[in-house]
Amino acid sequence: MPSEERWQEAQWQFRRWVAMAISNLLIERGSAVTSMGVYLRGQRPTREKWFFPDQNVVVEFNGRYLVCDHVPYILDISKEQKPQMRAKAYQRRQELANSAVGQYMSLLDQSQELRTYAEDSLSALGARIRIPVTRQSVRPEPAETMKGAVFSVPQLSVPSQCVYISA
Repeated sequence: MPSEERWQEAQWQFRRWVAMAISNLLIERGSAVTSMGVYLRGQRPTREKWFFPDQNVVVEFNGRYLVCDHVPYILDISKEQKPQMRAKAYQRRQELANSAVGQYMSLLDQSQELRTYAEDSLSALGARIRIPVTRQSVRPEPAETMKGAVFSVPQLSVPSQCVYISA
C-alpha cells in the first residue's frame, strides 16, 4: 500500500480511537453529546516517507470547536510496533480525550446556553429516532462530580436504564 494511503488509513484509525476514548470519558462522567468530530491539522512528511501532524488536535462537541493540548501521535499501521510505541500512542489518545472532555465540561459549567442546547439536542435526537427521551426531575447528589439532567430512555438496555447528559 502506498504511503499516502497508509497515512489516510492511520489518520482515520487515530480519529476513531480518540472519538471512542472521548465517548468513554463522557459516559464515565455521566455525559453525552449529539455530535462529535475529531480533526487533525497540518501535515509534514518525514524521511521515512511517513507524515506527522504538526498542529494540535481539534475536537467538535455539539457545534463547539475545542483545541486540545497535544499534537497527535500516529503510528504507521503497516509496520510492526514495539510495545513502548503502542503504549505511547495509547497514552496520547487518552491525553487528548482528557483535554477535550475537560474543556467541554468546563464550558457546560459556564454556559447555560450550551447546557440548554445539549438538552434540546438530545431531546430532538430522541424524537428523530423515535426513542422517547423524557426529562426527569432526578438530579445527582451534590457530592457527585456529575452535573446535568437525567433522561429516561426505557427502550434501551443500559445499566441504569437512563442516559445522562451534562447540563
